[in-house]
Amino acid sequence: MMKTSGLFESLLIMFSILFTFFGVMILAAKMTGNDISSMFPNFSWDMINWLELKDIINLRKG
Repeated sequence: MMKTSGLFESLLIMFSILFTFFGVMILAAKMTGNDISSMFPNFSWDMINWLELKDIINLRKG
């Protein structure tokens, strides 16, 4: 069983690696003039197929 200090240290290292990884990608995109947020599709509630979702979780009657 891992001690609490070891768990904290592991989480700190893991999050710093992730922060560095994604930070470098965002920084490189900004430096080259690309906007990463424009690459993602705009969210709309119309994108969700409510009938299929209700079928999946068994909420539709009939």
